[in-house]
Amino acid sequence: VTTNATDSCVPKGYSFRASHLSDGLSFLVSRLLRPIWHKPLVVVTEGRSVQERWESSKTTPAKVEILMDTATLEEVRAPLQSLLTVMKNTFARAVDAVPGTLGQQYLSMDIDSGIGQDQPVTQALQYHSQFRSSGVDSTSQLTNKECDNIAHLLEERNVHSMFRLVSRVVQLLNLLSLLLKAEGVSGLPQVDWGLLHGNYVSQLVQSIEGHDRLETLLNEFVVATASSTTDSPMTAQADQLATELARQCYLFFPSSSRFTYEGLRRANLALSHTLGSSQRRDLGAEAASSLIEAARHWHSASLITGRLVRGNGKETYFETACRAIEYNSPLARATTLLVDLEDVGNVVEICQITSMNFRTVKVAGGLRDTIRQDGMLRWESELYHKHAAWRNADGQTNGSSQQLPSNELSYGSSVTSNDAIDTCYSLIFYHLENLLHNNRPLADSMVSACAAVQDKLFLTRLFIFLLESSNIDTLLRIDSSEAESFLKKQNNADLICRYYSVQGKHLEGGRVAYERACSPQSIPLGQRIEWLTRAQTCFRTAQKSQRRSISSMPDEDLQKTEAEVNDTLRVATIQHRVLENIQALPEFPEYLDAAKIAELKTTLVDVNSLFHEFAAKIPLYDICLAILHNCRFDKAEVVRDVWNRLFCEVILPSETITRDKDVFHMVQNIASGADVADRILLLPDAVDNGKPIFEDGNWIVPIRERIIKLGKEIYGTGADYTFPVNYIMELLETLRNAVPASMSPGWSLITLVDAGVPFMTLLGAFDNLQPHGILEPRQALSHASATIEFFGYWIDKSRESGQGAGQHSAAQNELSRSMSNGDLMHKLNAMRSRLEQMEGSAVLVLDQLNRIEVAIASLVTM
Repeated sequence: VTTNATDSCVPKGYSFRASHLSDGLSFLVSRLLRPIWHKPLVVVTEGRSVQERWESSKTTPAKVEILMDTATLEEVRAPLQSLLTVMKNTFARAVDAVPGTLGQQYLSMDIDSGIGQDQPVTQALQYHSQFRSSGVDSTSQLTNKECDNIAHLLEERNVHSMFRLVSRVVQLLNLLSLLLKAEGVSGLPQVDWGLLHGNYVSQLVQSIEGHDRLETLLNEFVVATASSTTDSPMTAQADQLATELARQCYLFFPSSSRFTYEGLRRANLALSHTLGSSQRRDLGAEAASSLIEAARHWHSASLITGRLVRGNGKETYFETACRAIEYNSPLARATTLLVDLEDVGNVVEICQITSMNFRTVKVAGGLRDTIRQDGMLRWESELYHKHAAWRNADGQTNGSSQQLPSNELSYGSSVTSNDAIDTCYSLIFYHLENLLHNNRPLADSMVSACAAVQDKLFLTRLFIFLLESSNIDTLLRIDSSEAESFLKKQNNADLICRYYSVQGKHLEGGRVAYERACSPQSIPLGQRIEWLTRAQTCFRTAQKSQRRSISSMPDEDLQKTEAEVNDTLRVATIQHRVLENIQALPEFPEYLDAAKIAELKTTLVDVNSLFHEFAAKIPLYDICLAILHNCRFDKAEVVRDVWNRLFCEVILPSETITRDKDVFHMVQNIASGADVADRILLLPDAVDNGKPIFEDGNWIVPIRERIIKLGKEIYGTGADYTFPVNYIMELLETLRNAVPASMSPGWSLITLVDAGVPFMTLLGAFDNLQPHGILEPRQALSHASATIEFFGYWIDKSRESGQGAGQHSAAQNELSRSMSNGDLMHKLNAMRSRLEQMEGSAVLVLDQLNRIEVAIASLVTM
């Protein structure tokens, strides 16, 4: 090696001439390498197309020719090996350590990062910058001692570089010799010599492409050799071959290859044992340990991805994983075997370790000592097999790390570090999806291992995979702040709300649902009601949940929030009813604003607007009452006015005829309060003109159904003043007396009890309707008949079974309670006393009362 004045290590104004010894060493190496340096080792001849006489043309198999046999290799190798020994013994100072590393002997030179088949593998040595940054002026004279120091350093560099070249050639020849011997061993896989086709020895020694080809060849050979599942003589020979490769060819077959072989070998052996056996378990643990160690030294992106050149377009994780499996990526093979062994935790760990090799450079001085082979110099450990950015870490403190560029190229291929990282992640997702479909418990274990990883990039990719592969339920069960943060960024309230529910964080879920329900965005009313319902459920559950203690919301505030949600939900439900009624109208009312109707469909309208601008204006009296009940509006005159209008809407939907003067005045009295008195017409002698006749009673069933429906909705849930029992009873009795022939005496009582009003409450309201003092016999008998009919209905309801087996009905429970406190017995005695004061006209009613008392007594004693 000749160094002239252009060498960056030679100060300006000076020149360097190598010693005669160095020149002689160069000439010797040239003479020894010249016979093979530009000679290909392997030539593959393509098959020829042969036309046979009676058959179609055939193509002969390709022919592989190895141009050097074992003897020739040994003839070339022997003098080079001797020269290597001489250099070690003679030039120890230049060989034992990297010149210019100032004592940090474990720091090694690395291959160049450039791309191209002619790129030299050994880069120029990196010298200490003391000669260029010492502050000495470039034109100043150096002392003789300084010149001697620089000259010695340059001389040592030349010798060291020459040693590296010879060492690499010797190990290449050793590698070829061992592979040729393996060809003759029965049972060992064939060597894919075609990968070396056309490559000269110089290219295999110097170029990155040549190194990649050798690495691919060895990887395929190792994976195939380690696939045996039995202990046999062939296996012993394979083990011996792996040992020799690691000892004689460590520059091409590094520790990572040795660990890979051992891990795959033990994994295949473990699979040959019975599931659950101790042998399977122990061998599996040993395999995982070796593969983890191998993963720490997998720095070749092309090896991990199974390709040298990137494909066109973006691949899916499935395509990336399948390609790595198909082309014998050691990582892909390792993950497949470990999944078969159900060791999914180590699958995740190995992929994570490998991915970090392409993201972070770690300098660990002690590690290289532990993996050195016999005869290996300290600086040769993992030389040529480190990540391309290792050299950038030279000079850092032990244990430090730095991030690698994401687009850095590895070993001259266009496959990038990002491609290697994608392959690591894709293999995890590939196996995880298979397990999610075929082995759910094992899949859950793998998800747990993935969730425990601290790599945020991987976690994000994991969450995206689960989301896009329709494994949302699995994603929602991951309890981590990263999963929560990821779901929040999706701007999907449904996902984050479901996540909180699954994780038991009902308070947070309720907040999300309530915020979504009240969002200023345009959201259909039906969806807002669904969100309010979810919020209601979440807050209700939060009060009972054991995890509520982690929240900062006190009990009182939580109750207030829940009450607010409940009120909003009730109003929204009422709004939905208003909208349905409007949409059911045959024609759109002119008095309604179309813009307000649009708001009604997509926003939450305040309750005052609902009442005044919609419910009262249309009118929708049932909804008016629901609004008054929800708002706890307790002004009796307003409530009675709404009830009165509701009655008139049902009994007088249009002009109605009556032939009875008393009925006319009775109905007109009711209708006057609703401003519809003109709808009742008195026509004693009228013929049938198509208008409804009040006495026909077409309104009886509708009014009963409306009252029952409203009673079940608003009575007994607070604010019972919006369902004024006494007033409604009065209106019902007025209507019943108008057409007594169409309704039984107890019709009003039975209607209200079906609406949910307690029996005893109705008896008190019914008694209050009677005038004070002594009743006329006709009135007393009518009152008694209605009450006895009501008692009979009560008894029938009491005989019905309750909701659970052996339970009494609500009617029977009230009956027993009323008898025990004496209220019911008091009414029965008062009725008997009034009836006994009447003479023969009450005998039949008294007999009915006696049967009622007997029936009540039998029910109470049950």
